[in-house]
Amino acid sequence: MFAIDVTLRNDTDNSVEVMIPKGSIFEGTSTGPGWPQQYLATVREYRITLGPRMRVTLHMEGKCINSSFRAPRNWPMRPTVFVSP
Repeated sequence: MFAIDVTLRNDTDNSVEVMIPKGSIFEGTSTGPGWPQQYLATVREYRITLGPRMRVTLHMEGKCINSSFRAPRNWPMRPTVFVSP
């Protein structure tokens, strides 16, 4: 298993509920020329309520999608619009 840390920020004056579905895919940034990008998928659903003006880092477990690619090592990641079944 690998960790995916996401910082969430609520800039409103109201509480907001955030749900990240199981299988949400995060894309790793390239580690240099010739290195393919690794993708991680969350292994379960995550829910959190953010209070007004609140900021929190959510620590999630993930699995590598591309088993033939190099494992991530503290690489910056970004969310994608994809969810794995």
